[in-house]
Amino acid sequence: MLDYQKQVINAAIPKDIEAILIANGLWDDILNKKVPCCICGDLIDKDRIGALIVKDNGLSICCNNMDCVEQIRK
Repeated sequence: MLDYQKQVINAAIPKDIEAILIANGLWDDILNKKVPCCICGDLIDKDRIGALIVKDNGLSICCNNMDCVEQIRK
């Protein structure tokens, strides 16, 4: 018998992410690679967004490196 686990996956389509970043004044900085990953510090562009995190009453961004995403998930 197979053992299945239920996992909730929070996801957004790219237009939702873009709208969130615009609303928070971060979209231009993302386009210009001025936003560091909140975990590893690498600069993030629009193709490397892994997660958006509300942290310290602000929005932080994690790159799409699986090690960084895993740290956010924990």
